[in-house]
Amino acid sequence: MITYRCLCNVRDMHLRYRFYLSEPSPPSHVEYTLVAPGAVEVRWKEPTKKNGIIVSYIIRYSNNLADPDSKWFSKRENGTVTYSTVYDLEVDAMYFFKVGAETVAGEGPPTKILMVRTQPVALPPSRPPTGEYGNFVSPTSVSLVLENLLLYWAYINNL
Repeated sequence: MITYRCLCNVRDMHLRYRFYLSEPSPPSHVEYTLVAPGAVEVRWKEPTKKNGIIVSYIIRYSNNLADPDSKWFSKRENGTVTYSTVYDLEVDAMYFFKVGAETVAGEGPPTKILMVRTQPVALPPSRPPTGEYGNFVSPTSVSLVLENLLLYWAYINNL
């Protein structure tokens, strides 16, 4: 805890102010959006008890919940920003996020852990071919048309 005293002289009256600065409470309303395979946007609201000016937010994340905090990745955002996008994550993997706020007095406790599964790699939609038809040309050959591509097979007895 940091204590500041302000002695002010107003018309020969001495006023004393004492300010107590301490760490902020955790940010609130933490949510996420999957923005791409391997990328997650995390959003939050300011702490209910800021206890001063928020100078930064610390986003911590890991794909192993058992890891100690020292092994979690971290990313800092300016104290005026309430979102962050984390890139280069493994696709289709579980990640754990927590967000903390920091004032000049120090870093407050983090939020509860947010579990996020990243997107899998998107595959093109499968669909059956359209415009297919076939014709028997003779007893030993057939022609097929697949989406404007003409294929012609013939049985040749001499090969």
